[in-house]
Amino acid sequence: YYEDHKTLLYLTPEGDYLLEVAAGLIVDEREILYEANPDPVLYDGFLRNAMENSTFQSGIDITKEKSLVILSTCSQEHETTRYVLLCRVTPIEY
Repeated sequence: YYEDHKTLLYLTPEGDYLLEVAAGLIVDEREILYEANPDPVLYDGFLRNAMENSTFQSGIDITKEKSLVILSTCSQEHETTRYVLLCRVTPIEY
């Protein structure tokens, strides 16, 4: 599925963005990415883990990205698990 859907468009009144899907993984609903102000060291560890345990290999290193879009949905494994996509954000210049 990833091979046919590597990018997404995020269109807003303020600007439009290309989202490059970098990693996808199953997480618990209590994962650090759901915190409003996560500890930077723990968050960096989460990003490294996401790159290592992604369900696909994108070749995009998100550990150095300043801005990411993270999409989250329910997952079938357990009531408290979620599947997340981590995406690199690039503004679209017209």
